[in-house]
Amino acid sequence: MILDVADEHKTPHLSKTDRMILFLFELGICTREQLEVITGWSTNQINGAIRRIRATADNPDEWVTSWRPRQNKPSVYALGSEGMAYARELRGEFSEDARRKRPPRGQVHHFVGTNQILVRLIRSGLNVQEWMSGKGVSVWLYNELLTRVEPGKPEPKNSPYRPDALVRVNGVSFLVEYDTASEPSPRLMERFSRAFDLSVMMPLPPILFVTVSERRCEEAARALERAIERYPERDILGSRIPDILFCTEGTEVDFLRTYLETCGTPLRLVR
Repeated sequence: MILDVADEHKTPHLSKTDRMILFLFELGICTREQLEVITGWSTNQINGAIRRIRATADNPDEWVTSWRPRQNKPSVYALGSEGMAYARELRGEFSEDARRKRPPRGQVHHFVGTNQILVRLIRSGLNVQEWMSGKGVSVWLYNELLTRVEPGKPEPKNSPYRPDALVRVNGVSFLVEYDTASEPSPRLMERFSRAFDLSVMMPLPPILFVTVSERRCEEAARALERAIERYPERDILGSRIPDILFCTEGTEVDFLRTYLETCGTPLRLVR
């Protein structure tokens, strides 16, 4: 995934411009600082790659676009429709209905906040071995479901649950949810219920639920309790409920360290 794209030994065939397009595809919407930390590139290398991509296009914004979401916030970067199409071709994905779909600008805070979790984990010195963005982890979960379809049973159309990311730290996988506190409690209950639907179909690693405040953590924990109480197949759900770990943004590094040290090794999913 994105860490493989950054490793020239693992992906020697990619040019700098191709790597930049794939970085932006995986991150959705990101800041230059996030690109520097995640890629290990210098500011000049990042600026040069973006300039080269835009210089070869008749309409540069159709390849890479940037804007300032608020006056006191740094500029963010995202692929345009042509950049999205080219990224999907690099990845061997050729679905016409989705290949040019841009990331929604209204979700800029969600994309940047999710990416910042990865930035903090990299800066912490923890052994971050893998990071899948929402698109990648959804495809992976669907493929995992396919391997569990019983003979004669219909194949699933997609995964009922789509986390924001998957991270593997020190050999242990966690699904990642980043919450901006913009959703009401019923939507949180629905999200947890979809995670339960998937956990009934296949074992899930712990879910790291990162949000903006302690108050929102408490609200999310109450929504989780209500989702468990109202789940229609509680007798089947039973012990299959994954660990759901609530923490505020900026504390996830210490939280994960403590969790791994005190709780032993959680469920590992090997691809």
